[in-house]
Amino acid sequence: FDPSGSCHNYKELELNAWNTVWNLMLDKPYDNGGIEHSARVEQDPNSEKYYEVDNQKSSVQLLEGELNADGGAVWTVEIKMSHSDTLAKYSESDQMRYQPKVGGFWRINFSRVEDKGGINWTWVPQTIWDPEVKQYKGKIAMHLPDAWGYVRFGDAVSERSMVKSSEYDTSWPARLAAMNVYYAESQYRSIEGSYASDMSQLESFLDLDILAPFDVHIEVDDSDNLSYLATVKSKRTSERAIIKASVTNDRLVSSSVDYDAVTKE
Repeated sequence: FDPSGSCHNYKELELNAWNTVWNLMLDKPYDNGGIEHSARVEQDPNSEKYYEVDNQKSSVQLLEGELNADGGAVWTVEIKMSHSDTLAKYSESDQMRYQPKVGGFWRINFSRVEDKGGINWTWVPQTIWDPEVKQYKGKIAMHLPDAWGYVRFGDAVSERSMVKSSEYDTSWPARLAAMNVYYAESQYRSIEGSYASDMSQLESFLDLDILAPFDVHIEVDDSDNLSYLATVKSKRTSERAIIKASVTNDRLVSSSVDYDAVTKE
């Protein structure tokens, strides 16, 4: 789960039918050079690479069959997570910002690992933009946090069958556009050896329909052209807010929705 939706410093909980538990944090996705932070790789609690939970609880129950036997087994798990653990490694201000509250949401995903890590799969393919074929494609990969689903926090269980439009992530169109630039830049670098500084260089790798409502600005590090910051901002329209999102070459994502900006402009 990724409380900030930044694709960085997201937490992972793994457990099996014996209730053997493993917790870790990824500073960024493995594809971006991310490394595991956990008590497995670092036992010193004062180390930057150390991450462990203190207040998490879990329980499993075997419903039928026998574990590791022919014919398989059916088991269930119940997990209770403490937000002193889930929000660990965040600054105090960010802990307050991302603390679960009614109407708020986190990015979340589920996957399954089998055969001692030899088999990994997600419940559904993770849909991302493939700039090489200019299509959205499903990938069987867990560490694509930009493609994860959402968990929305409510006050109580209700009988509502529909989610109000105001309860969706209103920054999503800008985040999707920013990630479109990210995947296009990754493809461009694989060919040219450096990142593009102008959108015209990326045009053949982009979904222009997704980007049409936005102005895009790319800042590339002039020293080596091996890092960048891309920002997308909604164009001036009759919409009620200005939506912005940014992404870096290592997939650090941020977004904002400014309702006052329309009034000011």
